[in-house]
Amino acid sequence: MGDAGKARQKGKTRCEDQALPYTEGFEDYPDWYSPDCWQKFETANMSGWGYIQSNNTYSGSKSLYIGANSSSSSQDYLRMSHFATNDISELQVKLMAKRTSGTRPLVVGVSPEFSNVDSVYVLAALEPTSTYEEYIVSLESYPGTDGYIVVGTPSGIASYTQIYVDDITVEVRPTCMYPTNFVADSVGETAVALSWTELGTAESWSVQYGLMGFTIGDGTTETVSDTTAILIENLSESTAYDFYVQSDCGGFGSQW
Repeated sequence: MGDAGKARQKGKTRCEDQALPYTEGFEDYPDWYSPDCWQKFETANMSGWGYIQSNNTYSGSKSLYIGANSSSSSQDYLRMSHFATNDISELQVKLMAKRTSGTRPLVVGVSPEFSNVDSVYVLAALEPTSTYEEYIVSLESYPGTDGYIVVGTPSGIASYTQIYVDDITVEVRPTCMYPTNFVADSVGETAVALSWTELGTAESWSVQYGLMGFTIGDGTTETVSDTTAILIENLSESTAYDFYVQSDCGGFGSQW
């Protein structure tokens, strides 16, 4: 007998909403896969890549590889899980990223639809360097309240691009944003130049420093206003120090 009366279809329901804060270091998955409940979507017939690899890591032994071919028409994204929030615009995304080839940016955005590559609302077009740096992207400007956070590479640039991402965190955006891109450079034998990037609206910051391993609260504190840099002088030669910076949001501060 034939099987004319039989029909078989495959289907998959949506994953449960992910609780916040959500962290992903890609350590629990084999190479060539993506995390549970993530989905890759791209321009039809265009080759892009988004999967876990055991190289170019920031921490641990795994990272997320995001790439695109040299066609300017291609755009390739990975959609994250759906998160348990009533308003996605109240969240922020933190990640470590570097770019080993090409010129396409790393896009962080929101897609209101499950798998439509053309629906991505771009919130940031990051320009990773050849070494890992931390990036923090606020979803505050997203005009909706629901959707899926996506990372990927956009169309419009004819560049074969390879980007690596590690240690992603999705969390509720703090009331007082803490600084990022904190850099300490030695200046001579007894001074260190500090600089940072303000992500919020703070106009003053506290810098605390002490011998390596000191407890915050026990160090020396300097107040900085109207500039995101300070020169710390009169340090001891050939001595290791720890430095911390905190944004002042008018009566309360960010985390150090």
